Amino acid sequence: MNEKDLQEPSVPEQEEIEEFVYEESTPWSEVIHSVFAAFSAIEDIDMAMSSNQDRIRIKRIRRKGLVLLDMGISEIYQDKIEEYGIEESTEDI
Repeated sequence: MNEKDLQEPSVPEQEEIEEFVYEESTPWSEVIHSVFAAFSAIEDIDMAMSSNQDRIRIKRIRRKGLVLLDMGISEIYQDKIEEYGIEESTEDI
């Protein structure tokens, strides 16, 4: 074997990263249902007996789930406000 065979393959320095565009293909009701299913799956996990990595994952699932719930409920709320012509109050809850 020569020295050339032992060298690692070259990797391009930086590839262009395609911009990710979210196209809503899943209704918010399904997203909300999926979040609740994920919350149910982690609900009974004993954090004291979990590994550090598992605790990090569980916290991440909760945090991301809450963000998705907030986004979904906000969008559904806006749709209903527009649909029924209800005026929003200027106060933020």
